[in-house]
Amino acid sequence: AELCRRLDRDAPNFEPADAPIRTFRRLLLAKCEYEFENRILLGQST
Repeated sequence: AELCRRLDRDAPNFEPADAPIRTFRRLLLAKCEYEFENRILLGQST
C-alpha cells in the first residue's frame, strides 16, 4: 500500500490539473478491473 501511495504521489501525472484522479491511480484501477473481469477466463474463479 505504501508503494502505491508513493507511486501515486511521485509518478508523472498526464491527467488535466482539475481531474479527480491521477494517472497512476487510473492505470492501477484499470488493471485491477481487467484482472477481476477476466479471472474466469484465466481459470482463477476463486
